[in-house]
Amino acid sequence: MKTTQAVRITPLALVLLLVGCISPSWNGVVLPESNVRSVSPHLNWVTYDYNDELWLASLPDLERAVRITEANDTSLSWSMHTWWMPDGTGFLIRSRNRAECTETWWLVKTDDLEARSSLCTLPIRERLVNWSPTNNAFVTIDRGGTVTLVHADGSGCEELPIPGLIMLTPTISWSPDGQKIAYLDMPRGELGAAELRYIDLNTYQTATIYADASPPEWFPDGEAIALMGWGEVIPVVRADGSGMIGEIEVPEGYEIDDSRGYEWLPDGSRLALYLENEGPDYEPVAIGILDRDTLDISVFEVPHFSRILGWTPDGSAVVVLASGDDESWVLREEDVSPWWPPR
Repeated sequence: MKTTQAVRITPLALVLLLVGCISPSWNGVVLPESNVRSVSPHLNWVTYDYNDELWLASLPDLERAVRITEANDTSLSWSMHTWWMPDGTGFLIRSRNRAECTETWWLVKTDDLEARSSLCTLPIRERLVNWSPTNNAFVTIDRGGTVTLVHADGSGCEELPIPGLIMLTPTISWSPDGQKIAYLDMPRGELGAAELRYIDLNTYQTATIYADASPPEWFPDGEAIALMGWGEVIPVVRADGSGMIGEIEVPEGYEIDDSRGYEWLPDGSRLALYLENEGPDYEPVAIGILDRDTLDISVFEVPHFSRILGWTPDGSAVVVLASGDDESWVLREEDVSPWWPPR
């Protein structure tokens, strides 16, 4: 039986804040002596750990919080990490049975928190997770590079015949229709550039998209893929393998940290990027807004935030996770002209 608690507001906590071009209905939420784990795509739920237990609370009021896992469950060891479905209707949690050296992936739906579906049991390994945009499946990548496709309807899981690279972020990207996965294929036993390839999940056929590649990010229109490397430019290539479209120039003095999150605007017209400078202290950090049509990046410096979480559903503001106990800070309309209003 799940229990509830009142969420106390204290000054010693992490802060969720909106950085955008409007005066939002709420500009900060403080959680009690806890670690924010994830925020739902529509900004109406937050998961966090409190006293070694995982909790779910509604945003922005936090009037009630529901415990998802219990610290005194001796049969299983629960991870505090959560992975939201893109439509925000549910999230993944993971339990480990150390006696059997296995871990089980569970789907929790927000409309029925008492019920949870067991999706797949795998050997215990550290894994990265990447959901399909169509919400019907996700893949995991373990440290050995094994890519496992897990179906969200509980019909099972299967190992894909493609390599996965373990970095701070998944080195694969789903096509918008969920039918293909782009991935990096590194040469075996010799030095050389990685190829960008894709696998068709209907046939398991693979094909090369581009040579000399870096981690991919599929554009929401399905026609282009950005190669999110650490250089001064971000190549953008055609998803059909017919070559390069152009290059995105990273603003001078900054580099992209893709481990801190990057998120598309719901309509696919802009991409929010985490930028940091190249100085010894990596300050200040900034949000970069990539325009899909012009491939230009606008820079807005934001003090003290640690990660991009997403956009507000109307696309008028970017949601970030503040670092430390800094107060909430909102970017005003006059600070971002002429970017305002959103197109």
